[in-house]
Amino acid sequence: MKIWQGYGTEHSMNLVMIGHFEEVAKAEASKADIERLAEQVRDDMNNDRMRLGWDHEPRFSDEILKLLGELKLELMGPRDVENFAYEYSLALEGSRLVVSTDEVDVAGFMKVMLYYGAKVEVYSGHHHDHGLVAGEG
Repeated sequence: MKIWQGYGTEHSMNLVMIGHFEEVAKAEASKADIERLAEQVRDDMNNDRMRLGWDHEPRFSDEILKLLGELKLELMGPRDVENFAYEYSLALEGSRLVVSTDEVDVAGFMKVMLYYGAKVEVYSGHHHDHGLVAGEG
């Protein structure tokens, strides 16, 4: 019998990111942009215009480039856009937008929030409770 030992990243990161916006409208716009990007990424994956992982050359589809231009989010790179392909939850709580995910790479989410002027905090949900209640803000 051979016993394999190795290192893997299959554990749950339980990352929480909260964008604090000056106005509810900016939080709502940030959430809408994230949802539009996620929808386009899913469409790209379903139509073989995008492949995930570090073993694939990161690239933008024409559709993603068009959407990034429309949203004025040209600051995004291909790896940032890939963030929207993985599982996450998004909750709008007043003027705060909360993203929860098991991924550690969340620059795409952060860039969208920063574009709308958010102050962003990121921490481990394993060690901290964000303590926000829907409707606060």
